[in-house]
Amino acid sequence: VAQHNLFKYNTTSILYNTTSILSLNTKQTTQNTKYTVLNLSPLFQSLRKSLSFLLAQHKMADLKKLQALFKASLQGVKVASLDLSREPFVLSAELTPQEALKLISERHVRSAPVVNSKTNPPTFAGVFDMRDFAKHAVDQYRKEHQSKSDVRAMSILAMAPHITTNSLSYLAAMRKFRTVKQDDDILNLVKLFAEGSHVVGVLNDKGELITVLTQGTTFNQIYKVWHENGALQEALNATLVADLQAAGVGASKDKCVTTIETTPAHTVFELMEKHSLSSIGVLDENGALLQNTSATDIQLWLQGAGSLELDIVSFLQLIRKKAPANKTKFPVSRVHGNDTFAKVLDRLEKTHYHILWVSDEFSKPEGVLALSDIYKIVSA
Repeated sequence: VAQHNLFKYNTTSILYNTTSILSLNTKQTTQNTKYTVLNLSPLFQSLRKSLSFLLAQHKMADLKKLQALFKASLQGVKVASLDLSREPFVLSAELTPQEALKLISERHVRSAPVVNSKTNPPTFAGVFDMRDFAKHAVDQYRKEHQSKSDVRAMSILAMAPHITTNSLSYLAAMRKFRTVKQDDDILNLVKLFAEGSHVVGVLNDKGELITVLTQGTTFNQIYKVWHENGALQEALNATLVADLQAAGVGASKDKCVTTIETTPAHTVFELMEKHSLSSIGVLDENGALLQNTSATDIQLWLQGAGSLELDIVSFLQLIRKKAPANKTKFPVSRVHGNDTFAKVLDRLEKTHYHILWVSDEFSKPEGVLALSDIYKIVSA
């Protein structure tokens, strides 16, 4: 190593007598044999980093081949091929935030575009999203309602200063409402989802809004195209979750945000707001995944009642009584490192979840894959 200058070592790492020649071939020692003690740990650490880098480069190359297949499967497919029959739900900019909250709660949606009809043509102020106001609801709850065991969350949020002192247009401007035309390539729509839009409007040739698509509803339709593509399915079945993680897809273990099952619900909501997340893993006493919070939980709480002083597991059990059947059946959805990419897509489609946890054989979290990661792969 020293002779060929293959590794820059610290001389304090190598202990040798001053007259010996550095050698790795000495196989026996006697009392009179001069010897060398060579610390190879720094060398091995350097080699591990180099090999990890080369492995990641190799997986990135495989991922690029997969991206090409994804794009080829959607090449020439237009937005108009999707189901655009759903009537768009929009909020008038003339509504108060309290009125808007009531409407989206009654429609069982998390967000809606805000339109200003006084302009010609009408313009969109942005997207009004319940998730943006979870923090304000929790703050107000802790100020005035902490001692109450059962209180309607919507009434709490309606009294929050951020809601009472600002217009609906101002609040909606936090999220830009982006649109595509029905004659656009579907890859344009995928790109907007990859860039962070949760909802995207579809316009006709007159510039009129004909529907609003979400990440979830769009994925469920595109999935059918991918599922019927033989070449793509072969590649998906040959790609493991561990390969995706090695290529940097999704959140790694050290970036996963989790909490324990005894944590109060209001603390979990604060964590979600602090890290700008809608999903936090809930662990049992052994560190195994037990539950998973979601944006739907915020919606369910705002639509109902419940004490945020409850531990997070009891709180989720209470509010999810109104949840769709799949939310009860799959309290947390997970895959393992040796599962295939095909299984990831299949699990997302079946559960309608936007988040999959990657766990080890003991159900301990090893990472997170999100629906937005799929869109990023396709549009990269």
